[in-house]
Amino acid sequence: MPMALFDPFLDTGDKIASIVGAICALSALWVAVRTGSQRRGRRDPRLTTLREAQRADSARHRYRFFGDHVPTLTELYVRPRASPSGVPGDREKARTVQASQILAVYKHAVLLGDAGAGKSTFLAAVAGELALRGDGDLAVIVPAADLAGRPLPTALSEVVRRDLGVDLPAEVFERPPRRGSHWRILIDGLDEVVSARDRSDVLWRIRDLLNAAGPYRMVITSRPLTEPELAGLNVPDVGVYDLRPFDRRELDEFARRWFAARIPNDRRSADDVAGRFLARVDGARLGPVARVPLLATIAAIVYGTTDDRELPSSRAALYRRFTDHLLDGRQSLERFQEAIEPELLSRGLPGEAVADWFRSDVHRHVSDLLSACGVAWLADPNVRLTDVAAAWIRTNGPHDLTRLAPDGDRLLRELLLTTGICTLRKNRVVFVHQSFAEFFAAEHDVAGAAFDEQTWMLEAINPVTRGRAAFRLARRPDADYLINALLERDEPIVAGDLLADGILVSPRTHDHIVRRMLMDVERETERAPDALRILGELSLDAGVLQRMCRLAADPAVSAWARALVADRVADVDPAAGHELLRTVAGNSDEVVHAWVADALRDRAGLSVPMLTIDLSAPQRPLGTLARLALNQRLSDTRTSELDRKAAAVQLAEHGDLAALRAMAEATDIHPDQRVSLATALADTGDPELLRKLGTKEAGSAQASYAAALALFDRRDPMAAAALRRVVDVHPLYPMAHAAAARCADLGDPAPLTQLARQPGQGHVRLAAARRLAALGHPEALTWLLDGHLGPDLEAYALAGLLQAGRAEAVPRLGALVRRHRFTFDRRMEYRYLMAANGDEESREWLHRRMTRSNSSIESIEAAVTLGLLADARGTAVLHQIADDTGYHRIDRIRAARGLISVEPQTGVRVLHRLASPASPARLRLLAASEALKLLNTTTLLDRIIMDPMAATDIRVEASRILIDFRMDLFVGTAEMLPPELLTRLADLARAEDTPDALRITTAHVLAIDDARAVLEPIASGEGEPNTRLDAILHLDSIDRQAAGAAFATLLRDDRIPRFQRWVMLLENSELLPEGDADILRRRFGDPDQQSVRFICGTLLLFLWKPTQIFEFQR
Repeated sequence: MPMALFDPFLDTGDKIASIVGAICALSALWVAVRTGSQRRGRRDPRLTTLREAQRADSARHRYRFFGDHVPTLTELYVRPRASPSGVPGDREKARTVQASQILAVYKHAVLLGDAGAGKSTFLAAVAGELALRGDGDLAVIVPAADLAGRPLPTALSEVVRRDLGVDLPAEVFERPPRRGSHWRILIDGLDEVVSARDRSDVLWRIRDLLNAAGPYRMVITSRPLTEPELAGLNVPDVGVYDLRPFDRRELDEFARRWFAARIPNDRRSADDVAGRFLARVDGARLGPVARVPLLATIAAIVYGTTDDRELPSSRAALYRRFTDHLLDGRQSLERFQEAIEPELLSRGLPGEAVADWFRSDVHRHVSDLLSACGVAWLADPNVRLTDVAAAWIRTNGPHDLTRLAPDGDRLLRELLLTTGICTLRKNRVVFVHQSFAEFFAAEHDVAGAAFDEQTWMLEAINPVTRGRAAFRLARRPDADYLINALLERDEPIVAGDLLADGILVSPRTHDHIVRRMLMDVERETERAPDALRILGELSLDAGVLQRMCRLAADPAVSAWARALVADRVADVDPAAGHELLRTVAGNSDEVVHAWVADALRDRAGLSVPMLTIDLSAPQRPLGTLARLALNQRLSDTRTSELDRKAAAVQLAEHGDLAALRAMAEATDIHPDQRVSLATALADTGDPELLRKLGTKEAGSAQASYAAALALFDRRDPMAAAALRRVVDVHPLYPMAHAAAARCADLGDPAPLTQLARQPGQGHVRLAAARRLAALGHPEALTWLLDGHLGPDLEAYALAGLLQAGRAEAVPRLGALVRRHRFTFDRRMEYRYLMAANGDEESREWLHRRMTRSNSSIESIEAAVTLGLLADARGTAVLHQIADDTGYHRIDRIRAARGLISVEPQTGVRVLHRLASPASPARLRLLAASEALKLLNTTTLLDRIIMDPMAATDIRVEASRILIDFRMDLFVGTAEMLPPELLTRLADLARAEDTPDALRITTAHVLAIDDARAVLEPIASGEGEPNTRLDAILHLDSIDRQAAGAAFATLLRDDRIPRFQRWVMLLENSELLPEGDADILRRRFGDPDQQSVRFICGTLLLFLWKPTQIFEFQR
């Protein structure tokens, strides 16, 4: 009793203690989270310094050779595109992508591109973007030559100290910059490692890093490598890409950006100058050259100094004009000479001699000095150019400048920087670009030793030294002869590269090279990927583009070759390229069709025509381009698993099982998917994996059954064992019955008997017993009836006995039906079976349901059942309902359908009568539709569509039913529509006196261009708003841009009520251009996540017109 007095106090104290404890726990948790957040947020100040240096460095242009205002890189940068490397066997992405996307797709990447393609600029942009984010990954650009002979952390430490002025010890680079992040190691200029020993060392180091599990993610840039060198880098998790040159749109964008930055206060003048510049590029046939970003930059500078004169027509001539401008046109050397002359004259006679020597021909002396520097740089990119310059002046000048002046090294540095050909990376003078070293080295070669044709051939054939060979060839009068010599040596790719470089050849040689490129692509030789690349570079030439179009349109050429050529055509002429791609897609296989669909959607949001497969056409072997594209398709992360499987299957069907086998044996796929792939593998000649999955563990019960079923369908010797395993291991699953039934089909009923006799799931046992009864063993059903069953299963078993003719089951089933409430359909089935086995009570029950039921559905079903029992009363009622106008049209059609099942010929006559013009419109349409489904005849719907007296909405609905029926042809559910019907539908669509709504639906039978011609005028016309919207939605399936423009026009139409326009917009927001769709998302949020905001925003919409909020620009 005394303790009871303390109970309230103890209870209150316990509650207080719980509250205090909870507060303390929350406080401790807050302190821990706060401390952890601060600890995680604490950054290494040295890395902050590195980020700041990279941000500053990323804005500078990579090519600092200009004397006047230079746009920053952020003003000029045109984001590059990349496509899979042209090396057979690659596993890279199948479609052109933004180059920055490859960083997210692969752990490591190799980016290949010719001189000036923008590799270094791309790396600078990547480093700058990562630095601007302020957290996560951090990038360091390291020249490949700096990796020779030193570990990566040491090389990185030295690079950031030399190039960015940031002092970081090597151990900083041995761990991630932050938890969960990586160092992005951007290795630039692998091709610039000239020494064979050093290059081998660098390649081995890179290969080890690619395979290691360190905190590094690498991007390696290089000019095109030899196949053995590239093969060493082509390891798992490495994407190999070619950096695509500017297409026409990107070249236009660069020109606009360049001249807008050079003329910042007058946009109209800047656009005019950009237009004239692009015209000069076309006039000089500089297309292939100007597509290279560096050369486009040089061409823009040269154009700005030539007073609108013509541009040179080759890369070498462009470099020569540009260097002449830098050395002569800016007067910079004269100013340098004037600046140092007083100091030289103060050094007595030697100084006076050097001053006179400079004064005699400063431009020639400096040009020769740069040539010597170029030769030395190519031999050793780490050489000090000031030392080379000092040695050259010591040999060729009157005195040693470094001995003559105490700061001679500084004078030489200033001299090299004054040229504009060199720049300063921290304290080191370097060429602004490797290609300038090659240009001046070639000048040295021309002026120096005798030309050796064999040496030049080897230099041209090697991709690493081909640029220098091109510069040397440009100065020779026998360039045409040497290129023909390459062709005779069967080196058309080298000749094509030189032609794309702007080397002047005769028209005959030009035609020969282009013909060889086209032939390699058409025949899909081993050279086809490189030939396609060169054709893409030459495609700004109208003649070359026309020949590429002819190849892409040639049905005798493989679909893959045509698709890839059309894709290159689209870079220069989007309209022609897109049309070619659509043509290829319409007459190809499903894999090419899917690839083209993705390409068109990525390029312009366009759709492709429906696929038409000619099954009679012989299957051609896969060529190099096809195999390359299929392998690329396999590793495209944007490609669906279905499309990846289709690509792997196509490769396997042509003898290359590796990709399909690798997909099937991957460890991270779903068991069902593995079975699907193993099935495809079995179909191409390798059933071992499917047999293993069927007879052993497949990962799930469903997968085991699927594997067993696939073996059964192929009548594989291991099918019986696989099916028996399913029965043994999973007897409680419904699939056990399906497996046992297939064992019976193979001649072994024992698994069915096992399932029917052993205790287990009643449904499984019943199914097994019914199958045994169907096989002539009705006694199996009695095995179930001996035990305890629920009423549903007991009724099923008894019905099975009646189906087998065992009339003794009638009393037990009758009693069961009277005691339990089964569904109407079940009762009807059981009554039918009992009546068929002589039970008159059931027959009378059916008659009562037919005559007394309040439900017309039940009456008709009972009548049909009596009709199937040959009872004339049922047939008479069906006739009565079908002919009685007092019944609803659906009941009349249902009765006619029942008559067809009882008396087919009579039922067909009744259905035709209901579909006659004398019937009400909706009944007529319903009867014609039923005739299509039941009788597979289009005649009745055809009559409605062509009947001008029928209501338009009925004709439209009839045509829509037929069109939907036609769409099902591709899954094999209907016969082909008669050609004469398709012709009549097409004529209706084209006829301007046909109602617009009917023209819209029938336009589906037209070719793409004809359908567009029908739909566009309706979509943008003056018709009824809903009809216009219907036309827009149909147009959207064939031309997204045209549909978007028509939708914008519709929403601008002030004659349509504002509310109606907003409803149209909200219900069809997918038709909005991306910018307007973003506005819609920002203003109203996600209706699933922010319902209140969405509703309020929607209600406020009606205060404005759509045109006041959206731009409606495509």
